[in-house]
Amino acid sequence: MNSSTKVVTIFIVVLLAAIISVSTGGCVEEQVDQGVYPEIDSMLEKGPLSITFGAEWCPACQEQKPVIETLSEEYRNSASVIYIDIDQNRDIARAFDVVRVPETLVIIEGESGEYIYMGDEGPTIDPAEAKLRGYTPHQTIDTRIQSAISIRENEYTGN
Repeated sequence: MNSSTKVVTIFIVVLLAAIISVSTGGCVEEQVDQGVYPEIDSMLEKGPLSITFGAEWCPACQEQKPVIETLSEEYRNSASVIYIDIDQNRDIARAFDVVRVPETLVIIEGESGEYIYMGDEGPTIDPAEAKLRGYTPHQTIDTRIQSAISIRENEYTGN
């Protein structure tokens, strides 16, 4: 095989890999462990849940942690605010389709993986629409949590 044939062969292999990646959304569908949902559902009994996914090796995640700790303290009586290390909790990261970190979701309510999320435009059932990607300032997450609390209060009081 001459060098130009090798280059063409490599190009075809790379092109096929790219086509397969695009057609599968970049990954092969993996089965989600249904065991992750009861813990999420339990936290939602208290009120909305803010989940920030991160990793020890991620500088932006380390910068995000103090924000999450502050919010967790501020909302200790009305919502759950948690940080999840994706390397230690792969099943839950897979359940929420986490592909980059840090990534934050605010869940208003729901159960067993069927959740309603707080997005920029209001409630949504599509977690992709609700994800805050990259380092997110305190005020942005705070606003999402406040909106989720307000929606739940209005729903349960009939307003």
